[in-house]
Amino acid sequence: MKIIPIRKSKKNAAVIFLLDIAKSNELHMHKNTHCFFKRLNFETVPMEREEVINFIKIRLNYERCAWFRFHLDAALLEFMDGVLVRLNPEYARVRDFDPNKIPKQFENFIMRPVEKVIDVVNQVTIMDLLKFDDEVTDIAADLENIDTYPHGDITPEESVLFVAMKKEAARLSWNLREFCEDEASFHKVDTNWSNLSCMEFARATVHAHEMDFLKRISAYVKHLVSFSEDVLKLKSILGELQRKYGKFESCKVIQTKYNYKDLSRKTTGSSS
Repeated sequence: MKIIPIRKSKKNAAVIFLLDIAKSNELHMHKNTHCFFKRLNFETVPMEREEVINFIKIRLNYERCAWFRFHLDAALLEFMDGVLVRLNPEYARVRDFDPNKIPKQFENFIMRPVEKVIDVVNQVTIMDLLKFDDEVTDIAADLENIDTYPHGDITPEESVLFVAMKKEAARLSWNLREFCEDEASFHKVDTNWSNLSCMEFARATVHAHEMDFLKRISAYVKHLVSFSEDVLKLKSILGELQRKYGKFESCKVIQTKYNYKDLSRKTTGSSS
């Protein structure tokens, strides 16, 4: 509640107090009548049955959406750490998983020229790229889940980033595993092809289109860097929201009450 004093005039000492009472996100039931009430102008009135039902539906949507955002924040941090571990040998040697330090180290790394990042990626194993593919897919799935339960708390900046990240995720999803399996089979590469570096794999599968795989990798890295920049921005926004709203305490409750995969089923339907 905010109390704002307003002087009637410079000459008059009388003060008007303006009370700003924030809108509640909870239902309030009278302890004796067991009726739900709402504020309407200058009075408190009972809520109609449909109003209570609609409020519960909206609240459930908010809670589920907030939970997905909370889960997304952890997925972004995991992605950042994965980038640093797999693409930055210096970080991998002295790895210290400090959630507060990772975003800054991640920012320093992705701000390198794309060509240098591509040089590093060419040395990593195919298995590392497959892990990136999985992590990006997880983030994209969370973004889709947030869209399923829209609510007014999604900021315009978040909304723009969600759209951009979905596009980049689609560009990063080029069925890498299937492509590598086909190439390895066609060129009779050893069954342990996933342990080969990108450079070694490209040499082992070289054909009419020389180094075609490395060209694909170059395009992949450019999208990966673009995706990473959006990850950094979104992580910053979610971090600010967590500081503002106490790390989404409400959705932590949801997280303990419901199984993640069964969340939608358990919180919808006539028996809810």
